[in-house]
Amino acid sequence: MKISGLVWVALALTAAAGCSTSSASSDVADARSGDTAPATGDDSSVPASGDASSGPPATGDASSPPTTGDGSCATSASKHRPEPVACAASGSPADGGAPCTTAADCDDAGQMTCLQGRCTLDQCTTDADCPGGGVCSCVGATRGYGGASPANVCVPANCRTDADCGGGYCSPTVSTAGPFYGIQGYYCHTCSDACTNDSDCADAGVSCFGGPFCAYDPTVGRWACGTSCAAG
Repeated sequence: MKISGLVWVALALTAAAGCSTSSASSDVADARSGDTAPATGDDSSVPASGDASSGPPATGDASSPPTTGDGSCATSASKHRPEPVACAASGSPADGGAPCTTAADCDDAGQMTCLQGRCTLDQCTTDADCPGGGVCSCVGATRGYGGASPANVCVPANCRTDADCGGGYCSPTVSTAGPFYGIQGYYCHTCSDACTNDSDCADAGVSCFGGPFCAYDPTVGRWACGTSCAAG
């Protein structure tokens, strides 16, 4: 009977060992299965919908600077230059001017320039004749001493047409000293301007030339209202 009892104990231990081995094998299989297939819903390898790091920036991203000269925040300019304008030759001097190659060929104390092979008072007939991006202002539009305007002249500018202003306006300006001398340049309107038209300056004060005016001030780089009235 003692031998029989030992046999039963041995059989019981063998059965228990078999169950333990089976359970361990199952655990290893489950672990290996988890290595090859992520659990359902695991988002560690797929960016969440709307993740800004993987898509384009949101519309209206403030990091994009506004276009230089953008006139979208300004009122419509009553005076502006949608297209370039060619000026007719002024006819000064009346004889058509002497032939020339450079302005040095025109013996007139520097009053004339050599334009299209002739000595003339005209500095230009088109914008292309003006250096540094200037605009050709036709006879009568820009005046000198005593209000005289005998010829076409080049005036400074940071634009030649509206297209140069990023959707804004390229407007002629009088001097900050007043409108007596006519057009003194062409400049883009921007969102930093204090005015766009003369009518915006109605409350600026009194001017001796028909009321206050809106002019480009190159010292501050923007348009502002003025009341000065220099003449001479």
